[in-house]
Amino acid sequence: KETKAETAKTETAKTEKAEPAADATAADAPTLKETLTNAANSFIEACYNLDTDAVIAINQQMNSYSEEEINKNLSSDILQKVEQAVKLLQVCYKAAGEPLEIAYSGGKDSDVILELAKMSGIEYRAIYKNTTIDPPGTLRHVLENGVEICRPKESFFSLMMKRAYPNRFRRFCCSVLKEYKILDNAVMGIRKCESVKRAMMYTEPTACRIYGSKRNHVNAIYPILEWSNEEVLVFIEERGIKLHPLYYREDGTIDITKRLGCMCCPLMYYKKRLQDFKKYPGM
Repeated sequence: KETKAETAKTETAKTEKAEPAADATAADAPTLKETLTNAANSFIEACYNLDTDAVIAINQQMNSYSEEEINKNLSSDILQKVEQAVKLLQVCYKAAGEPLEIAYSGGKDSDVILELAKMSGIEYRAIYKNTTIDPPGTLRHVLENGVEICRPKESFFSLMMKRAYPNRFRRFCCSVLKEYKILDNAVMGIRKCESVKRAMMYTEPTACRIYGSKRNHVNAIYPILEWSNEEVLVFIEERGIKLHPLYYREDGTIDITKRLGCMCCPLMYYKKRLQDFKKYPGM
C-alpha cells in the first residue's frame, strides 16, 4: 500500500505530465488573424452559394470581436503586408532590369500601389490610360500625382458609333481603351476581396497576362492581392494619401467600399448605369 506522501508524489507527476499537453492545445488554437481570415473566406463562399443561414452565423461570429481586438491585429498585419509588397516590387524590378509600369486608373488601389512603388525605391513609370468616360475629377487627380496620360486613338463614343453599345459579352471598349501593353512589366492594384470571381482567377502575386496575342504578353505584378478593404484604408490614412474626390463622404471621411470605374460601364447593374446617364447627361 502507498503512503500518503507517495500518493501525493504520484499525483504531482501526473499533473506535470499533463501540463505540456494543455500548452500544446493552446499553441494549436487559431490566432485572431487566422480566425478572421477563415471567417472571411467562409463568408465569400456562403454568399457565392446563397447560403443565408451561414452568412448570418458568420456575421454574428465577426461581430463578437471588439473593435480594439481587430484593430490591434490589423495594425501588425498591415505592416507585414507592406513589407511583403515592397520586397515583391524590389525583386521584380531587379529581375526586369528596367522601370516597372504602374497601371494607374485614379482609384484608391492605384494610389496605394503608387505609394508602395515610391517606398520601394524602384524606377517606375506611372501611366494612366484615358478611356474618355472616366468620372469627373479623374484627370485632375491623375495630373496632381504626376502620372503620365496615354490618350487613345479613338474615344469611347467614336468606337460606339462603329460597333454599337458594348455589353457583358462584347466588351471591346476594354480591349481598345484599357487592356493593351505599354511596358513589359506592369504593377496592378488587383485584390481578391473585390469579388468572388477575382478570388478564383488571381491566386499568385505575379502572372503572365496576354493582350490579344502571345507577343503582347505582360508580366503582371499584384502587390496588394491579399489586402482587405480595412487594410487599404489603414495604409491610406497612415501614409496621408489623397484620394479621388469621389471617395470622400460629405463629412470628409473615406468610403473605402466605393469603386472608381468607367461611367455607364456595361458590367454595372442597369439601375446604376441609368443613374450615371441622368447624372452626367452631357458626357
